Amino acid sequence: MVTSATPGDGKTLTAISLARVRAESYRYTVLLVDADLRRPSIPSVVDLGDGSGLSDALRSATERKLALVSITPRLTLLPAGQPIANSIEALTSPRMRQILEEATARFDWVILDAPPVGPATDARLLTQMVGGTLFVIHAGQT
Repeated sequence: MVTSATPGDGKTLTAISLARVRAESYRYTVLLVDADLRRPSIPSVVDLGDGSGLSDALRSATERKLALVSITPRLTLLPAGQPIANSIEALTSPRMRQILEEATARFDWVILDAPPVGPATDARLLTQMVGGTLFVIHAGQT
């Protein structure tokens, strides 16, 4: 998981760069998950089309296919989808755990672009579901 203290510290750029290097230079299969369900930021970097994604799968009453976007043969993106106000309930749901378990079984690396820890508790709750956290610090500011 990649997070930061505040918005604008560079966590999304770091998550995208880490995913690309792992996929292209080291030849791993990588899933990059935009886990910032309040303010998705990856769509500002990558054109994603219809806007469906993780939030839609988490809010669905039935288990639905994930809206995965193939960026390269080794790099896949799971967009955040439509922003939701109550992201804590969605991110701590059994469905979220199931999605992460299935992703780790299918991909060599799963990288979550999580929200910053300052404004919301989402990233702190996600730490229980990931193997490690990369904390991005804005040099000279954070």
